[in-house]
Amino acid sequence: MKYIIFILLLFFSIPARSDIQIIVPFSAGGAYDVVAREFQRFLIKELNETVIINNVVGAGGYIGIERLHSSPPKTLVFTSTSFYSYIIEKNVPLENFKYPALLAEGPLFLAVTKKSGITCEQLRQSNNKYFFGTGGPGSNTAFPVMMLSKKYTNFEDVPYKGTPQAMMDLFSGQIQAMFMTGFFDFRPDLKLIATTYASRVADIPTLSECLHVNKTYQTPLLMIANISADEEYLKTINRLAIKFVSENAEYFESRGLKTKQYDSKKIKEVIIDNINNIKSLSQ
Repeated sequence: MKYIIFILLLFFSIPARSDIQIIVPFSAGGAYDVVAREFQRFLIKELNETVIINNVVGAGGYIGIERLHSSPPKTLVFTSTSFYSYIIEKNVPLENFKYPALLAEGPLFLAVTKKSGITCEQLRQSNNKYFFGTGGPGSNTAFPVMMLSKKYTNFEDVPYKGTPQAMMDLFSGQIQAMFMTGFFDFRPDLKLIATTYASRVADIPTLSECLHVNKTYQTPLLMIANISADEEYLKTINRLAIKFVSENAEYFESRGLKTKQYDSKKIKEVIIDNINNIKSLSQ
């Protein structure tokens, strides 16, 4: 009996290990999932803690963001424009979350297949109907199409649950074009005909040059945290995020992403600016 008591005392004297969970509200294998898994390996190395990736997909990223409210304090969500859309659509106060890091911002690229031979000139002048694959309402790929469809009434948004499905339909001719995040390896069978940056990226024309739409758009790579997250923990994540970005800046920027190294106070200001920008795009 005394041995059982000793074992129980020993068990309860061991401090509980609080793992870090990273929620990726998008499909595995996508741009944000790739970066999250790199950051996972980095955190494991730096903190010597267990870091778990949990892909919680659905509703353009909203379900993963909602999951944060009921998650443990050390939970992080890797998100993008869907967070801004969530804040606007749901009318949620920014104070309901904490903001440890903004890793990068990048453009979207308008992609067509080389086989289709579609050019900017055709898109501008043709009376044909063009279907653009997007991630649905609130997704980062939906906003450029929303901008374009105000000028070109023959452009129509076809929502998808993920890039792989849209890509299959693009190559089969079910849709004619799609916007893609900057963070991907350029495929030889795709032709990138425009970028949503204010200036050319890898000599790819801007939306202004291609389709005469004088608006720009960048998609963020943002980390949000539970409101119950400890401030010291958030400072640690911010410090490590800056280190992670610094060590991977060349990799990020070679794929069209502009790396960010903001401290926690500046991040909220950037978020507010981006929300206001999205509201202006919607008008």
